[in-house]
Amino acid sequence: MREMKLIPDSSFFICFFGDLEGLLDDAVRIEYFIRFLNSFTVEVTPIVYEEITEKNDITLFESKLSLLQIDSAIERSSSILQYLKPIFAKGEFEVICMSFYYNTNGISDFFGVLDDGKARELVIEYISEIRGCIIGTIGLIRFCNYHFHIFTSVEAINILEQIKKSNFRISPKIVDNEILKLKKVENGTN
Repeated sequence: MREMKLIPDSSFFICFFGDLEGLLDDAVRIEYFIRFLNSFTVEVTPIVYEEITEKNDITLFESKLSLLQIDSAIERSSSILQYLKPIFAKGEFEVICMSFYYNTNGISDFFGVLDDGKARELVIEYISEIRGCIIGTIGLIRFCNYHFHIFTSVEAINILEQIKKSNFRISPKIVDNEILKLKKVENGTN
């Protein structure tokens, strides 16, 4: 099996380097982040790289990141991408472009991580061919528990509980729903 690619927007990094700081023990928080780096090929687009290095020292992890280049041909590869470009933030747009590029080139073993609900809704509505490849940080944590076994249920629930207490922009109802799903899996009551 080929290794999965992870193409996260900056919010994924901000969650672990900013929002969870002080809520999870630093060693535990870093260990959880390293598990992502060891389990996925984490590909970072230029704008996302710029956004995350602006406020965070990622020197310890930089060698584990694969820096992508977005060719203008990729951005122009679809009229729908060009139509939607002004609507998305720059980093989101790059994640969507790379997801679209991989999908149209037969690469299916990847996740584009978008946390903005409106951006994901637009992808689902207008670029439906990649909707199954787009996930948010919260869903990714749950998926990493039951599919990849990167986190135990207890660890995943702990991360989500701390995210709920943090400044991460997400509805507590969404987090509670994911926690409930994890507890059902843990109890064997899917």
